[in-house]
Amino acid sequence: MSKQPQTALHYAIDLLSRREHSLSELQTKLKAKGYSPENIAECLERLKEKNLQNNARYAVARARYRAQISRWGWAKIRQELTAKGVSEEDITAAKAGLEEADITFEEEATRQASKLKSKPYEKAFAALLRRGYTPDQAKSALQTAREEENK
Repeated sequence: MSKQPQTALHYAIDLLSRREHSLSELQTKLKAKGYSPENIAECLERLKEKNLQNNARYAVARARYRAQISRWGWAKIRQELTAKGVSEEDITAAKAGLEEADITFEEEATRQASKLKSKPYEKAFAALLRRGYTPDQAKSALQTAREEENK
């Protein structure tokens, strides 16, 4: 007895059961699986109707993950959300969600800077910028880390 092929909707629900995905991500994954554009469009519409997929919810979850686990700054998080097809409105809501959860990028930048204090200033500064912290956050964090080291 052969296994029946999985429908686009079942495959998408399976993906969403593991973590939130943006509409753009789901569309890419469904296309890669070989589903027709009509099936993909119908599937994504049903997911939105049933609120199984929501870009605003995805943006908040992804931003929180990147801030707390990956320890990224807001610039890098924003860049990723934009690349994943999240609207500006949802990105703004995700940032507000991080602020409500008391996730401050300044404190994390300082923690990251304390790990980099043995490196030359320019290299440490560049490393913080690559992680998505603003130049002001990086400068302040490096200053704080070096002041703490000199105490």
